[in-house]
Amino acid sequence: MAGSFNARGELEVSDGLLILAAGKKRSGKSVLALVLFDSFPDDRVVIDVNGDDGPRQDVIELRGSVHELPRRWPEEQREHPGQRMTLRYVPDVGSATFLEDVDAVVGLALAHGRERHHDGGRGCALLIHEIGRVAPANRTRPHMLRALSQNRHYRTTVIMCGRVRLAGAPCSSTRSAGSPPPTARGRTCSAPCRRTGTTARRSSCAGRGPSRSIRCACSNAI
Repeated sequence: MAGSFNARGELEVSDGLLILAAGKKRSGKSVLALVLFDSFPDDRVVIDVNGDDGPRQDVIELRGSVHELPRRWPEEQREHPGQRMTLRYVPDVGSATFLEDVDAVVGLALAHGRERHHDGGRGCALLIHEIGRVAPANRTRPHMLRALSQNRHYRTTVIMCGRVRLAGAPCSSTRSAGSPPPTARGRTCSAPCRRTGTTARRSSCAGRGPSRSIRCACSNAI
């Protein structure tokens, strides 16, 4: 987060940041995310997967699937020039195109962030509740990938909430609040191998998070 604070020592949310609030259910991650989201001075977008995380007041609701969602920012719905707009999208989690639906909204936020900055604004903020559903491992869609790797180029601050680590992040680099520490450090696992009875060196964690047991290279950990 170096370089993301202003002269007063405050977090500069409008500087194109990636912010992840991770933790157990009811640990306060959504509250923290909403405080940061509310501090953003320009236009905003929220993807509310469960439909109950907010914000829900003074928002413009987006509806429909990828084929029905707007491709450009609905500027005609801005009531007053200079007024901040907040778009809210509650996707249909049972839709066959769920990932494409939410990715279309991510793309809308990215495009508007760049446009807004070119027009002299502060870009755009995107709040995603349940990031694990929107960016699942090995199935993350193109706009979401751009948001995770190129958000500064799009002048879009992305605030994410979730109970799982981001797809592709090493097990040792991300740990949810309140979860136990990883069972292994460095290159070896702490679980004895069923076959040899010794602690074997491991080549990977087989995709398991830090709260679960870590397998050794022979996949025989107890």
